[in-house]
Amino acid sequence: MKTEPIDTVKLTEDRQTTAPIYADGSIMSAILRMSLPSIVGFLAINLYELADMYWVAKMGTQFVSAIAFFEGFLWVLTASNDIAGLGSIAVISRRFGEGDLERAATAIKETFILKWILALISGGVGLALLPWLMRLMGAEGEIIDLGVAYGVVLMIALGLFFNSYTVFTSLRCIGAPKIAMRLMIGGAIFNIVLDPFLIFGIGPFPKMGITGAALATAISFGLIYLSGLYVLYSGLAPVCLRWKSSIPVSVKSMLSMMKIGWPGGVNVFSFALARAVVTPLIAIFGPQVVAAYGVGWRVIMIGISIIIGMGLGLSPLIGNLLGAQMQHRLKQTVRQSLMLCFAMMTALALIIFSFAPLIAHFFFKDPEVLQLSVQFLRISAWVLPFYGLWIIAEQIFHGAGDNIPPMLISVITSWVVEIPSIVLLTQALGFNQAAVWWVRVVYGFAGAAIALLWLRRGKWVTKAI
Repeated sequence: MKTEPIDTVKLTEDRQTTAPIYADGSIMSAILRMSLPSIVGFLAINLYELADMYWVAKMGTQFVSAIAFFEGFLWVLTASNDIAGLGSIAVISRRFGEGDLERAATAIKETFILKWILALISGGVGLALLPWLMRLMGAEGEIIDLGVAYGVVLMIALGLFFNSYTVFTSLRCIGAPKIAMRLMIGGAIFNIVLDPFLIFGIGPFPKMGITGAALATAISFGLIYLSGLYVLYSGLAPVCLRWKSSIPVSVKSMLSMMKIGWPGGVNVFSFALARAVVTPLIAIFGPQVVAAYGVGWRVIMIGISIIIGMGLGLSPLIGNLLGAQMQHRLKQTVRQSLMLCFAMMTALALIIFSFAPLIAHFFFKDPEVLQLSVQFLRISAWVLPFYGLWIIAEQIFHGAGDNIPPMLISVITSWVVEIPSIVLLTQALGFNQAAVWWVRVVYGFAGAAIALLWLRRGKWVTKAI
């Protein structure tokens, strides 16, 4: 059954009688209208993680190190989430851009089902391998026990984590980034408030330590997931889901999403595995360096989160424009997004470099850890503009459903540039941890350069979904 063009379809909420975001107003306005809510929402998620680390750091350096080790492992498990997620972005945004709201709604439901299946498999593997992998990454003694206590809760709740991101992604793909932003902010605030109660046992709550931090995260993702289902099924979003529809969910369609997204999963897996390899190389320099790295990386992630947030708004916009066949507007959107990203990240890099001592002092009092944190922040700040360009280029590929270039770039930069250089400088030549931080700068520059050159080839524009 042929669907009406998107500008004449009656949408459900927010529901403008005007044209959708991707077709309306100036190009920069469309980028900002899609990206700003995603930036704010994703930044809120990262700020809650910083707040989480702030409370955990008050229990001791070993608690921070335990989470840093576990997160290297968690990245590996989330590869399956990205396989389904990246496939869903390409499909949902393209169907919405074409005006096929029924198929967009079915694709959203298929993504929820697929994510639950993948979460059960990944969570089961995680529970079985967690202690062994913590040791493999270089954790020892109490840090292993703390990492397992933190990780078990999150493995059990992995389905809530995966499908919270399905909620965010789906809403952005159907032109409702502000609703996704509100859910992200609400979940982050709830987590920040709940953290100290469960960690330290304030009021009627038991003192749960690092397990309490994980439980607060799990509860917050559960709240986001349920709220997202309510929004999508109650007609508060531009596409309304129904329990029964004229286009039923299909295993074939879910497998098609996996086919589109598998290179993205390999990309994430490669990146995560590289992090898991790099973490023991950092751990050689002692728990103080690991703690400085763990907190410093969270701070750098604020900048990366801004660009990821921008990219998460941009990739559905790319898919919408491809679906609507607005080629000229598409090229201008790509160009202006890259320029905006580079300017933003350069400004943030200068701020982090200038205020590194103040930032480090917020988390640590130990003079040695303070000095190590400042060193990490000031060196890592240099790579932010290049990370930004790389991430935006990746998100453009993702929006088009062309996920092989980002995969190949990730594999090449991690396993040909980054890891061999770190091993050579620290193991063979005896340089300290600063060499690792400078290698990451070179790694970011290489990734950005290759991604931009590949983007200029333009083959992603013709990718069929």
